Amino acid sequence: MARQLLQRVGRCVKATIIVMIVTWHLFFLLIRNPLDLWDDAIKQWLVQQQLWQDDPPTPEQEDARYNLRPAYRFLDELTHRYAQTTGTEQRWVMFTPPLARRAPFLAVRLEFADGSQVVVPSDNEPPDPTDFLRIGGWQIRKLEDVIMDLPSTRGAANPEWPMWEAYIRWRVRHWKKNYADTDREPVRVVLLKRIIEFPGPFEPPNRYASGESEELLSFSPEGKLLP
Repeated sequence: MARQLLQRVGRCVKATIIVMIVTWHLFFLLIRNPLDLWDDAIKQWLVQQQLWQDDPPTPEQEDARYNLRPAYRFLDELTHRYAQTTGTEQRWVMFTPPLARRAPFLAVRLEFADGSQVVVPSDNEPPDPTDFLRIGGWQIRKLEDVIMDLPSTRGAANPEWPMWEAYIRWRVRHWKKNYADTDREPVRVVLLKRIIEFPGPFEPPNRYASGESEELLSFSPEGKLLP
C-alpha cells in the first residue's frame, strides 16, 4: 500500500514538473520572440497608446494612462537572461533555412622549439560524431564559439581581447596537465578551426567527414599575439 502511494506521488510530481517546464517555455517563446522581432515597433505602439513613460517622462508622456515600461523591461530582462544562460536565444534562427551542413570546433596546435608539433582538439569535439553526448561544459562551448568569431580589432585596442589571451594560457595549462610531456615546452600556439561535415540528405546518417582545418591566429604560450 505504501509503495503504491509513493508511486502515485512520484507520478504526480513528475507530471507537475513536466507541466511547469512546458508552461514556462510556452510563456518564454510567447514573450521572447515578439521582443526579438518587433521590439521598436512594440515600444512605439505603447507610446502612442499612452502606456509608456520614460524616466524622466517627456512632456508628451506626462499624461500617460498607465506606465507599462517597468513590466516590459522586467519581462525583457527575465527572458533574455534565461535565453543567454541556457543557450536558447531565439531571433527565429532555428526556423531559418538552410540548416547547417557542418560544425566547427576550436582546437590548438602547439609547436615546439625542436620543430615538432601536436594538435590538441577541443574537449567538445566528438571523436565519434555518431555516438556523441556531452553533459556540462556549456560555458566552454559558448566561449569557444565566441573565440572562433575573430574580432576586426585585436590587441590592446580591443577591451575584450584579454579573453583570447586568457583562453590561450588556459589551453597551454590544460595540455600540460592532461597531456604531460615534460621534455618539451611550446613556443607557439596556433588556433585552429576544425570542421566536421554532416551527412548529405541522401547519404547514410552515420557518414560524417572531417573537413578542412583553418588556421585562425598565432600566439605565444603566454597569450601574446604573434605576427
